[in-house]
Amino acid sequence: YKQTFPYPSPFISLHKQQSRLFPPPFPPLSHQPFLLPLSLQPCVSPIMALTKLTTKLLFVAILGLLAFTQVGHAQFFNGTVGGDGDGEGGDGGDYGEVAAGGGRGAPTKEALVPAMFIFGDSLIDNGNNNNLASLAKANYLPYGIDFNGGPTGRFSNGYTMVDEIAEQLGLPLIPPYTEATNGDVTRGVNYASAAAGILDDTGRNFVGRIPFDQQIGNFRNTLDQLTGKLGAVETAQGIGRSIFFVGMGSNDYLNNYLMPNYPTRGQYNGQQYADLLVHQYTRQLNVQFTSLPLFFPLHIPPSR
Repeated sequence: YKQTFPYPSPFISLHKQQSRLFPPPFPPLSHQPFLLPLSLQPCVSPIMALTKLTTKLLFVAILGLLAFTQVGHAQFFNGTVGGDGDGEGGDGGDYGEVAAGGGRGAPTKEALVPAMFIFGDSLIDNGNNNNLASLAKANYLPYGIDFNGGPTGRFSNGYTMVDEIAEQLGLPLIPPYTEATNGDVTRGVNYASAAAGILDDTGRNFVGRIPFDQQIGNFRNTLDQLTGKLGAVETAQGIGRSIFFVGMGSNDYLNNYLMPNYPTRGQYNGQQYADLLVHQYTRQLNVQFTSLPLFFPLHIPPSR
């Protein structure tokens, strides 16, 4: 099943396949947050970085606590979880209740986590670039040809990987930051932006995009919303049990280091540039996940 899409390259949705990301039985739940690398290959050259998804630059950072044993124990984020046939947005029902609309994207009776917060680029952007002055958009056909409702801004014919993960966790589809309402944010927010990178300068050839630093700033706005809605204690408890998905770094090569109109290729060799990205990425993850005292109780610090 192949399509020829514009920027950046075809990302064929996993929902065409029979296999699931987390086939039953689900993996054992952990009481500690963790990092899940996509690859353990060392970075040798820019080309290696592109083809092997190096662990230094491209990994999925899932920082969550899958620690509670049943939904009834989770008091966090009571409120709206309902939705339409796609499961995005909507009102009605309490945490853990099946949405009236049913269908894919609707929450299941036993969600494994309270919420999921998503950071990244075009592989998981679900509409944050739609209203930007950007060349990196996917809110038109043939994108979304298999998505109920048509094009949404996903660089996919249907579901993206985070949509599949949300479904397997029993969550509704996570709304984009630009469309999330006060009710929506209690189940998570997607901050990802096509053409975004670890470095702020990455992706400027596509004009508008939301770099990782700005995505972190947008999360802080969401955190303020949650604290105002739920209070500091309940927000801290819920955040500590939520999933944080970070997929970032490919554009720092594709739309920065390997582009002839960027100065970085002349300023750094391959290893130096990789080290620069690792340093910046580490700083950003530390700022996002360890500098906020609200995030985790003292007895469960984030894993490094």
